[in-house]
Amino acid sequence: AESYRYRYQKEAELITALDLTVWDEENSRSVIFQVDSLEISLNRLSTLIGFVTPGIFVDASASLRALKSSLSMEKPWQEYHASLWNLARALDRLAESCRCVSDTLTTGYFAHVCAAPANLKVS
Repeated sequence: AESYRYRYQKEAELITALDLTVWDEENSRSVIFQVDSLEISLNRLSTLIGFVTPGIFVDASASLRALKSSLSMEKPWQEYHASLWNLARALDRLAESCRCVSDTLTTGYFAHVCAAPANLKVS
């Protein structure tokens, strides 16, 4: 992952900082990179254990990608009020999807453990 100053070679600005931390698909710390990685992992889990819904992050990912085009780096950041609120809402929806996945995984795990045979010791 490259640093902000290395990539942009200027002082920090809101839009370029968002570009690096939210939309950069090559930056392992960016939101989009993490969402894509989670989606890949959940698809594998779904194949192996079946109780995880694949594609749960598709809408959140599409919303984030669509917002990137509304935040052009040519305009001053003050003109982005509505787009920034939309970004905040998209990140909230993403957080809700993460909570859903967490609840689903927890429920599936404990249902599996509770279904274990009585003679099997679960620690």
